[in-house]
Amino acid sequence: MKPDKTDDIFNLTEDDMKIMDTVVRPQKMSVRDALRTTEPLYHISNNISMETKEQQLFHRLYAAILEVNSAGTPVIFDRYDQSETEFMYQAYKTLGAEKFCFQIETMRAFIHENLGDSYSEDDMFALCDTDEYNKIDRQLTLQYEEVRDEMEDKLLEFVKHNIERLENR
Repeated sequence: MKPDKTDDIFNLTEDDMKIMDTVVRPQKMSVRDALRTTEPLYHISNNISMETKEQQLFHRLYAAILEVNSAGTPVIFDRYDQSETEFMYQAYKTLGAEKFCFQIETMRAFIHENLGDSYSEDDMFALCDTDEYNKIDRQLTLQYEEVRDEMEDKLLEFVKHNIERLENR
């Protein structure tokens, strides 16, 4: 019987194992080291834990950046409940992300006008199917790069002011 080609994987040298070990389990990067890379937020996110309130805040705000980058600010209202959206809004407002906050305020005003202060997920999903919602969604989403860039800049400022509290202990 001819051996399967996957059997070759078990004939790795010690050097092969060292290389695979660094690929599979890369060394943890410090926040300072991550700031020197071309993708600092990505590396920080992948290398810090969730032990401190600053680490937790970083992860929540970075998640918002990823959402805005993937589908624009309106997706925040689809992915998060009202309290989490409010949390992100307040945090980015404190950091000075005016474009993101303006877009959140725009969406809130539209939602309030159509659904009032409290609404169910079903109400929100129904609103998302309207032409009016799609028009606002499109207008805001076309600006996603500007909004994302500002959010990234503000989160990087936060990181630089909180390096010690972001580092793993």
